[in-house]
Amino acid sequence: MKPKGITWLQIAAIVLAGYWVFSPALHGDWLWDDKSFLAENGPVRSAAGLWNIWFAPPGPDYCPLKTSVQWIEWRLWGMDSFAYHGTNLGLDMVSALLLWRVLRRLGVQIAWLGGLLLIVHPVAVESVARIPQLGGVLSLTLLLSGMLAYFAEGEWVALACFLLALLSDASAAIFPAALLACAWWKSGRITRSDWRRIEPFLAILLLFVVVRMCMGLNPGADAPAAGFFSRLAATGPAMGLYLLKCLVPINLIPIRPHAYIPLAFLIGLGVAALGVNFNLERKGRRAIFCVLAAVLIATLAGAGRRYARAFTGNQAFWSYTVDHDPDAWIAQYNLGLVLVASQRLPEAVDRFERALRLKPDYAEAQSDLAVALCFEGRPADAIPHFERALQINSGNAQVHYNFGLALRAVGRPREAAEQWEDAARLLGGRITSPRP
Repeated sequence: MKPKGITWLQIAAIVLAGYWVFSPALHGDWLWDDKSFLAENGPVRSAAGLWNIWFAPPGPDYCPLKTSVQWIEWRLWGMDSFAYHGTNLGLDMVSALLLWRVLRRLGVQIAWLGGLLLIVHPVAVESVARIPQLGGVLSLTLLLSGMLAYFAEGEWVALACFLLALLSDASAAIFPAALLACAWWKSGRITRSDWRRIEPFLAILLLFVVVRMCMGLNPGADAPAAGFFSRLAATGPAMGLYLLKCLVPINLIPIRPHAYIPLAFLIGLGVAALGVNFNLERKGRRAIFCVLAAVLIATLAGAGRRYARAFTGNQAFWSYTVDHDPDAWIAQYNLGLVLVASQRLPEAVDRFERALRLKPDYAEAQSDLAVALCFEGRPADAIPHFERALQINSGNAQVHYNFGLALRAVGRPREAAEQWEDAARLLGGRITSPRP
């Protein structure tokens, strides 16, 4: 049985399914560190920032193509979060259609199922809902385009796509292994010719690793403290966890990365294996398959839409995170900030205290807990937390200033004046002491 061609009805099904799953997050607010990737990212905001993006990256991750696209997006969309989410969704839909086409080129009978599973899978939700995840969806689109070019004997186009994909997201490194898997699928074995065909891809991968390591030595980069080999040793267990979440997408945590690009190749392998082992020529089996596929798609789509609701705003995002991972101190802290902004001070105090039980040396949580206690009219309770915050980081002028307010409120004006003097010294000038 030959795979059927793509019909407009099937394309519409993928587009509509993707929109239904992701629609709760499309109009979502800026979440967590979204703004730091754009509005507070100097190279993205600067008209001359492309040089720094490519040759002096400000962080440890070298993804210059992704950041260059964000540089363009910032000039097109500004602070319109819907446009960024829509761009990510459009790329995700294109990737689903490309996966479908790749599977068709491999002769898979039920290639349509691969594209549909990718677009509704809960792990793919973050690729749309988190603006910084542009690199993953852009990289997958390039990889699948490169795979189609590779099938058509267009190795140079495939190499270019692979290089661009690596410059968008480092997880594109699995591409040579995927090409070998396709070669094995088509002929039942991997020949010397197959190995020779992927040698240029391995060379590009090695070159990228060298460049990435060199960029990690850039003085302006905020490189992780752990060494290269320590990070490499930790990659295996982490990847195993990511792949497990692809197979069993339950209890997903928004602040933990998920394997979006490997998800596409896992779906491709699964659909290809299913197409071989499930004979659809027999009517009875075809009916059973359709029922099982419908149940699987509906289950994943429902789970994906529920997960997308966690990305509608910061309160939903952090509330979902602490519900599913109470030990995430960063989530407890950020939920506290959201509650302070909503004037829900007792709940905010509780969240800050939980964050500090998990991470006692977190200076920001100590300071913000102290401020929340002051807002509640409890400056005496706030003082130990201000003191602890300054023990951890004495160079924060705002903490000194707020500490002075708390000291004055409990009748210790001389100590309050000392804190304001410290704040003025840190700011390199004088500050006006607040009126009584």
